[in-house]
Formats: sequence, C-alpha cells, structure tokens
Amino acid sequence: MDPRLSVQYRGPNANLSPIDANFIQSKRYTNPVEPDSKVIEIKLPPEKPASPSTLGLPLEPLSIEAVLARRPLVPTWENSPPKPRKRASTSPLVPTIRSRKSQVFNKFDGTIFKRLPNEIFDCIVAQLQVLHSDRLSPGCATCYMRDLNSLALTSRAWSPAAQRRLYGHVRITGTDTPQQLKKMKLKLGSRLTLLRRTLRRNSQLASFVHSLEVLDAGLSARDPNNGIDPQTQGYLDLVASVIMACPNLERLLGLQLTYSHDFQRLFHALSTRRKLKEQVWVIGENATVTQRSYKQLPPGLLDETQVYEFLMYHREWTKLETLMIHSLNGFGILETGVFQEMFQLLPNLKNLAVSSFDADDFNDRTLLALPTLNSLRLENLIGVTDQGLARYAATPFAQKLGKFSLLDMGLTSLLAISKILASLPRLFRFTLTQSDGCPELPTELMIFQPILASPSLRYLHWDVASRDAEMMPSLPPWEAIHAGPKSANTNLALSILHGGFPSLVSLRAPRDIDPPGALQAICCPTKNGKILLPTDKYSLPLRSIALGSIGSTGPHDLPKDNSLRAARIRSQHVIESAAKRPTEFIKVVITDHSDFEDLNHDSASSMNSDDSAATRHVPLDDEKRMLEELKGLMKNGPIKVHEFSLPSFVGRVATSTIAPSRHPPIFNLLPDIPGFEANGGIVGWDEFLGRNGNGDTVAITKDVCTGNWNSAHKSGPSWWKHAERNRRVNLVEPKNFF
Repeated sequence: MDPRLSVQYRGPNANLSPIDANFIQSKRYTNPVEPDSKVIEIKLPPEKPASPSTLGLPLEPLSIEAVLARRPLVPTWENSPPKPRKRASTSPLVPTIRSRKSQVFNKFDGTIFKRLPNEIFDCIVAQLQVLHSDRLSPGCATCYMRDLNSLALTSRAWSPAAQRRLYGHVRITGTDTPQQLKKMKLKLGSRLTLLRRTLRRNSQLASFVHSLEVLDAGLSARDPNNGIDPQTQGYLDLVASVIMACPNLERLLGLQLTYSHDFQRLFHALSTRRKLKEQVWVIGENATVTQRSYKQLPPGLLDETQVYEFLMYHREWTKLETLMIHSLNGFGILETGVFQEMFQLLPNLKNLAVSSFDADDFNDRTLLALPTLNSLRLENLIGVTDQGLARYAATPFAQKLGKFSLLDMGLTSLLAISKILASLPRLFRFTLTQSDGCPELPTELMIFQPILASPSLRYLHWDVASRDAEMMPSLPPWEAIHAGPKSANTNLALSILHGGFPSLVSLRAPRDIDPPGALQAICCPTKNGKILLPTDKYSLPLRSIALGSIGSTGPHDLPKDNSLRAARIRSQHVIESAAKRPTEFIKVVITDHSDFEDLNHDSASSMNSDDSAATRHVPLDDEKRMLEELKGLMKNGPIKVHEFSLPSFVGRVATSTIAPSRHPPIFNLLPDIPGFEANGGIVGWDEFLGRNGNGDTVAITKDVCTGNWNSAHKSGPSWWKHAERNRRVNLVEPKNFF
C-alpha cells in the first residue's frame, strides 16, 4: 500500500477496514495540505446505532472490498440483478387475477424521441397539417397552430420541429376575439401585437418566420386617392413593425397594398428584408402624375424623386425570385426606363408577371430588356406586338423559359405563335387566351402541317375566340377538321395529328367551338362518356333537363361563355350527339376461324403423317370422313359467333398513323384551383386581389370554425373555443399565376 495515501472516514460508524490503494489512486484525490500525499474523506449518512460489540473500536484503515460489500459507493440499476417476472397464464380458461396493488403500469419512455432524426419529426408535423387542411376536416388554421403549440410543449425533442412549423408560416387570418381587443384596448390587430412582442423577445423564433399571412382588412387594391383613416394606417404600421421583427422573411400574403409613388412604411419595411423572394406591386394612380400627363407626353411623367424611391426599394432584393407588377385599372404609370433599371437590380429574378400597362410603359423594347427567366406571364399589354414576341423568343435570354403565358395580347398572326413555340426548346407549359380576334394564317401562303410544333410542350391551354357562327361547319368533329376553311382550332388539331406535339399530355380548350369538338376529337375519349362534374347539373339548360339528355338540345341552347362549367356542358353535348348518329355506329362481328384453319392444316398433315396406326385414336378412314363433313359445314368460311354495334365516341384511342406519338393527350376541363371556373380556369388579378369583374370585393362563403377540432379536451370550451374564423380560404398566391 502507498505510504503517502491515507483515508479518513467521518460518521457515526467507524468500524471499517482499509481501502484498496489502487481504487483511491484511480480517483486521483489530492490532499491540499500535503501535495505528495493523497487523502480522501468520505462522509457517511447517519445510521442506526451499532451493536455493543462494535462500540469503542479504534479507527483503522479498511479495504475497498469490505466497503463495497456493505454499501456501494455508486449505487446504479446495473448493480442489482433483474428480478424474475412471473409469467401470466396464457390459457383462455384460467383468468389472470391481480390485485390493484400488484398491477404495474409500464410508462412510455420519452427518451425514445431523443434518438429519432429530425426528418421523422418534420414528417409527422407535415402530416398534421394535411389532416387540418383536408376538405372534410372540422379544423382551421387556428386549431392547427394550437396543436403545434401543444406539441412544442410536450418535450424538448418535439419543440424544434413544432416551432419551426408554427413560426415558419404564420397565419393571422379571421377576426380577433372581442375580449382580447377590449383587454388590449385595440380595434384591430390584437394577435399581431402579441406576435410582435413574442418575436422581439425571442430572436430565435423570429428567425424561423419565412412567410407571413395577415388579415386583408379591405385594403387590397384600394384606391389611394380615397385616403387612409388613422385606424387603418395604424394597422399598416403594425404589420410593418412585425415585418421588421422577421429578419428572414421571404413572403407577405393576404395584404396587397396599392403603391401610388408615395411613401408608405409597409413598403419600406419590405425593402429592408434581404431574403425576400416574392413581391407584388399594384401600381395605382397618382394625382400629381395624372395632372402632369395633361401637359406633357411620356417619358418624364415621374419626377426624379419618385423614380429614385421606387428603385431603392429593390436595392436589397438580391434573392428575389418572383415579381408581379400590375397597373390598377390601367391608370398606374411605370415608365420603360424604370422597368429596365429595375430588372438590373434583381440578379436572381426567375418568375415575372406584367399586366395592364400602357404602350409607353411596357413595349417591345422593354421586352427585349428582360433577364433570363423560367416563367413569364404577359397580360393585356397593348405595346407588345406579334413581331416583338417572336423576336424575344429568339433571343438567348428566353432559351430557359419553361412557362409562358400570353393573356389577351391581341395576337393576329398564327405564324408568330408558331415561331414562339419553335424557338423555346425548354417550354413545357404554354397558355394562350384571346377574347377579341382570332389569329389566322396568310391566305397567299402554302401551309404544310404541322404549322404549330413544340417537342418539349406537355401542358397546353388554348382559349381562342371563335369566328362568326355562319363560318362554322355543321359537320361531325372529325370531318370538320379536314373540311372547310381552317381556323386556329383546326390548325392546332391538325398539328397534333401530324406529330407536332409528341410530348403533349394535357390539352385544355374552354372554347372548342370553331368547329365544335375539333380539339376534343383528337384527344383521348372521356371515361364512360361522362365529362360533367356532379355540381354541373345545376347549370344545365332547362330544355336538356326536360328531355333528359344534353344531346337532344340544339347548339343555341348551350352556354356561350368560356367558363369551364360551360365548356364541360358543351363537351358533353358533343359526346351525346355523336352517340345518337345512326351512321356513326360501329358494327362488330365476332367469328371463329380456329376450326377452319385447323381443318386445312390437319387434312394436309394427316395424309403425310408417318405415325403408326397403333398411336391413332381414330381410324384413318373415320378421320377422313369427319374432315369431309367439316368441309361441307364450312363452305361459306368461318363460323359467326356474335354480332353487335357500338355507338361512336369522340376522341382517339390510338396514335396517329401519319406521325406516331406516345399517346393522345387528355382533354382536361378542370381548373388550376378548385372553385375558380371563370375565364377558362386561369387565375386573374381580380381573383388575386379578391374582387369581381366590376371591381367590387368578393364575398367569402361562410364556412366557419369555432375550435371543434379540440372539443374533446378535458378543460372544456373555455380552452378550445375561439372566435369564428373561416376554415379554408382559397387564397390565390403568386405561384398560381405561372
């Protein structure tokens, strides 16, 4: 034993044996009085009085084996052997009887969550969102966020995943609780105030916020000349302060304030977010600029201060990917030079939508200044011509374009559309809508099909106005494609038949009426001959309801607008009308050729067979006689088994014999967003700003939730009940524009 090592025990019991020196040296306890010696002092808790035989013994060193045998220094569950558990009887005839005191309840070990990867938590939380957003779900956004909050309080393992989802996309929609507004002495924005306080106190939660959806409060696309009352201005300042508290904000949804070239704190707050990825500009009318336009011509209607302030908003947006600019009612002014300088400040721009600007603001020259984009949507721009679009499609900046939409651009040349499609090698979605005028081909040119072609196009939306009703041929769809003067729909149908679109998967043509059903005839037939939805029965013509069939009505009874509901009714009329044509029936005859072919084969083989007579089941003479009888029965050819007729259908079930393709496209008449049936299913600025065609605010259907999702909570309605808020609002986002 090391002489420099001494051990002292203090306590009521002093009858211990010496401790092993190796154990003490492994603990490396050093005596501060004598550095060369090692002293360990162990204080034992008070115990019961010792026996008289052990009292009065002097203090002496003890061995470690004796100490460990009597009292373990570090008691753990590993020191004690597992206790044998009694197996319960597995016989169904002998029940297991246990007393209440002997029952052992296995508690769930929460440490299992510490060993799970973060991806598991993210998947579970994502599935929770799916349950809340389901069409039949009784919950709403408030119930979903309440569940995320409860999940974050469950354990530290759940907290990061739940907090990231809870604060990643913050939704402050619906009305505030009256009691909360009264308590905070506010008329609007009580939840936003609490959110701002939370984000300012906890910078980590503030860094999680990437998307913020706030209450519109009737401010979207509001005329700036009407002024803003102090209460509304206070709400806008509150939203701006919340934006300033989110350093990683990428999107602001629900509120689209009109910009009229005047300072607004909300736009200044957005301009400071360096990670912003989406921005929507609704340019409104400015009274000063309007008065200046009466005295001078553009450019120069905007003064230097207005131009400088607007461009400075884009200086920090180096990560901006989606930009949407709309002139409210056509009165917003943003000159060509401002467009060009703005594009230079956005190096990461990928998606662009421009709408309703005058020819002095956006024209062919502005189009050539666009950067390299992935998606482009041009709508109602009178300054952009057919030649300008064809010239832009041929530039290197348009070679990466994957989505291209031309809405009400006034195109007149079908050759320009052909050049656009042929010049974009990566285009997979093309949208063309035109309510006024029909693009045509020059009459003096000799045209070879396909006139329209794109090897990469997969989704095509074709909504072109029809010619006069007198020019439409009253023929079946397949015959009308090849007869009479060629319209835009006919040229598209012939281009698809001649292999111009080998990758086309879906074709949506709301105005397939020139000629009727021409584009539907070159697509796949609809399943069971039904293209109507269950809700379309309320929009059927009254005559079809009385006759019991849409095909019995005339073309003049069908709706004429370009909504998808009207398009489905017209398409169903084409299907049922084709089925009622007697000349179009397909006669099917099933015949049996097996005996006829086997007869000729067996007669020749039996005569030349070298098989022995012992292996024959039928004598040779009898076999010859049977063959002669069968020949007599089949003098007129094979035997007819069954004969029936099939009604004609509209569509193709095989590829074109002229130019084979993979498969005919699907004739799709469903909207991009459920419920948006107008304008051929294309989402417009009226839907995005929450207005109808007259500029009035669209009323949202009442489908409210009061917190019934958590109605089973033990705390009762005082815990789960909240103010009435809409369950699901079909919010139109910028991504729905492309």
